[in-house]
Amino acid sequence: MPVADWPAVLAGLDEQWSAAFSAGDLARLRAVDAAGSPALRGDSALLQQYLDAGVVLRGLRLERLHVAVAEVTDDRVTLKVVDRIAPYDLVDTAGGVVRTDPGRGETSWHVTLARIDIGSGGSHGAHDAWRIVSVARAPS
Repeated sequence: MPVADWPAVLAGLDEQWSAAFSAGDLARLRAVDAAGSPALRGDSALLQQYLDAGVVLRGLRLERLHVAVAEVTDDRVTLKVVDRIAPYDLVDTAGGVVRTDPGRGETSWHVTLARIDIGSGGSHGAHDAWRIVSVARAPS
């Protein structure tokens, strides 16, 4: 497997993840999480809770402080990640701030990504993309 720029890969996924929660768009999570994965089930359930409460998130951003490869196979990589989330707002359908969430401080995770083929032909190359399979707390 070619060496990927893992911070850049995660940044792209993080942008899509934040956009899904900002727009309240469950379908958009498929650009982030692998189909049928624990990550997709968890993110979908969390977003649905916000939608049921009549809010979306504004200003939600993950700040990746450290990204290192923990394990690599042909189609998967597990990364040790340290991140934090700055404060963000929960807003109602009229755009009014319901409350401000304080975010969270530095936290360590194991993030497992799977390579998927998003084009035709099935061979690895320009039509590959990475999706999150799982995210688990890691020892600091």
